[in-house]
Amino acid sequence: ARLRAIAAVGDFHEFDVVARENYAKPDAFASAYASFEKARRVTEAGVDLMSAVAYLKAACDIEKGVDFERSSLLTLLGFNSLLADPSLIAARLDQFKQWKGKYVHAYRKAHKAFYEQLAQIQKQAEAVAPRVRALAKLNSLAELGPPLPSSLTAAADLAAIEKQTTPCADAAEAAVEGEVALCPNCEWTPARALPSELLQRVQSATAAGLTDRLQRFRDAAIHGILQQAEENGKRPDLATLLQVIQAANADKLVDVITDELIEFIRQLLQAQNLVQVEVSAAELLAELGGIEGERIDEAVDKLTKSLRDLLKQAKAQQPVGKRVRLFVKFDRT
Repeated sequence: ARLRAIAAVGDFHEFDVVARENYAKPDAFASAYASFEKARRVTEAGVDLMSAVAYLKAACDIEKGVDFERSSLLTLLGFNSLLADPSLIAARLDQFKQWKGKYVHAYRKAHKAFYEQLAQIQKQAEAVAPRVRALAKLNSLAELGPPLPSSLTAAADLAAIEKQTTPCADAAEAAVEGEVALCPNCEWTPARALPSELLQRVQSATAAGLTDRLQRFRDAAIHGILQQAEENGKRPDLATLLQVIQAANADKLVDVITDELIEFIRQLLQAQNLVQVEVSAAELLAELGGIEGERIDEAVDKLTKSLRDLLKQAKAQQPVGKRVRLFVKFDRT
């Protein structure tokens, strides 16, 4: 503002007055003009400097060496240091250009690797999807007894994986060579985790859930009801199910379970007025405590009484006429 006031004067005498009003001595004017000249040089490079700093701040941590150089550059491109010595600007911008080349290469490499791994997870999720759908149908068959708690979230977890495995259109080469430091399509950073653990949980819960449902089908009472229905009705799908049960192959359940078959089995079990109530084997055995050799009979009597009491309680909680069966299970998640 002072320089503008001096430059706006009309003659030498006015200039002398205005200059002395603003700068008492020539050295003060020389120092002020030197500062102005430095500021002007910083201003001329302002667009490039602001672009470089904005890119550095938006960039993510990608590799140890690249990350360290990024932090250093942010300090070197500080306004005060460049204003003090504008001659450094060209060198600093050249440093940034070299760093950016390294960052673009490292980012594209990591970005591509992430989506390659994500594609593999997506394939595995697609492979387990039919099993998850079959398990959901089997879990809806309340007449078999309550399903494993961990298996109840398999479908929701699978849906979450499907949402997280959306591919990036620029997976092979993210467009980060321009003004944008993160992929414009997905804004990926290394902080984004792969849903590997979630997939493992789905696979484990599905396998355990199918095994549990197969075990319920192998229960003597239920197996007998199904076998009698197959002999009377000659249903091919029920015959196949019985073969799967006989082979104890949980994976094969996926191929035979349909909504129609589930509904047929539900009606069969309901017609038999059969209700299964779970009993924890751990809780039963905990009541027995330690068993001495000469008190085996006493322990057996105690276990028998506990089972009878549980059966009586279960019957009291069911509608009149329902047949109640106790299903002794070992605790599993």
